[in-house]
Amino acid sequence: MAIKIDLEKAYDRLRWPFICETLLEARLPQMMVDVILNCISLTSFGILWRGERTEAFTPSRGVRQGDPLSPYIFVLRMERLNQIIEAVVGRGD
Repeated sequence: MAIKIDLEKAYDRLRWPFICETLLEARLPQMMVDVILNCISLTSFGILWRGERTEAFTPSRGVRQGDPLSPYIFVLRMERLNQIIEAVVGRGD
């Protein structure tokens, strides 16, 4: 059996509830999980359009590439995805 996982835009597609569950399953303290989620979710972006800055907006999912937390969250996510795949294969689904 072979599984191909497309990791294109993987950082952009991470859903925050999944990140929260993953961090809790990694047995991080709730206070630390809250701090990490605040760092991820309390960001806002502005775009330069024709030389003018647009109104700021906040994302609803994903983590920023280049953020010091991003690689750690990504590795935890991939480990959890591996566990989910192994559980399904073990059940024979």
